[in-house]
Amino acid sequence: MLIRYTFFILFVGIGFQPASLLMAETLERYHLSEDDRAHIQTAIDSAAKWLVKHQQPNGAFQSTKENGAPALALTGMALWALSQSEVVPQACDAAAAHLLSFQQEDGGIYDPTQGFVRYTAAVARQGLQTWAQHRNEPSVQEALEQLNLFVYRHQSLESLADAEKRAAPGQITAEVEQMLQRDDLSPDIRKALEFLMAARRKATDQTPSRLSQTSATDESNPAITYDELLRYMGEISNPDNPTVWKTYYALRAYYRLDGNPDLTKRYGPDGFQDKSAGLYHYYLTAARTLGTVSRPELKMLDGTRHDWAKELSQKLISLQNDEGFWVNENPRWLEGDPLLVTCYVMISLSICRDVKVAKP
Repeated sequence: MLIRYTFFILFVGIGFQPASLLMAETLERYHLSEDDRAHIQTAIDSAAKWLVKHQQPNGAFQSTKENGAPALALTGMALWALSQSEVVPQACDAAAAHLLSFQQEDGGIYDPTQGFVRYTAAVARQGLQTWAQHRNEPSVQEALEQLNLFVYRHQSLESLADAEKRAAPGQITAEVEQMLQRDDLSPDIRKALEFLMAARRKATDQTPSRLSQTSATDESNPAITYDELLRYMGEISNPDNPTVWKTYYALRAYYRLDGNPDLTKRYGPDGFQDKSAGLYHYYLTAARTLGTVSRPELKMLDGTRHDWAKELSQKLISLQNDEGFWVNENPRWLEGDPLLVTCYVMISLSICRDVKVAKP
């Protein structure tokens, strides 16, 4: 009887709490120690204070480098990063308001005069969704719903870094369609253009939802493609995203912190000759992926193990400039811009800070 009565008291005391809350309270804790997390937060806050010094009066962020990221895209990235710190809430609000002022009738957020429509909209979505977690405003949620739909419909992102080397897929398609309307094309040229259009449509149709589960988790071919890596920047990281798992298996094969291993292997098995190229984008990709799969220990395919959150956060903090920013000495792929690189690192550090594990 006493045992039954005790059980009844415990059941009444906790029975009205949601099961998810009970699980969170009893089974999860932060992976890193409080000291480590405080150290990370100090680095993020220092970077936030440096970053807002470069914010424009209208809330935007403008690259200081020639041929840098478009201002609206950089503003979205900055909002994503600044939302990881609570020391500059007014700067976040101003950046969000600037982004929302550029929402178009089709739901996308972009500046038609700057180009890179899909990339800008996707990064703006990342920033606004992070910021909106602190803002319960119906108007913002409505704007995000429209933006989410726009991004979903335009999943192939442009490459900011390779913009001078190749045209965006949409631009190629539009140019070919225009040429096909001409009456003076020879049969051979028309046939070649129609083949190009068919290939472009086939490539565009390969969206993440159509990737097979086998290809997303195939350890025998762990590299992701360059187009998938481009698209990943604008995707929401969650366990249902095939790109997350493709990247995870690539990291199990190639993870390192002393250089960029080139997860796509588009330059061959050895990757880049200069491992510093695109280094901070790689750090961000690794953090987003490993943080999503919720495995604080990365077990490599060769059996070695890495406490990646601790290793990566310590590596990034060691690279922080005394003024609070980060920059890559190798300027390839826009990483010579401290504004962009600092955003990459702030997001990466916040993920390391928030990794959770089950309590023993």
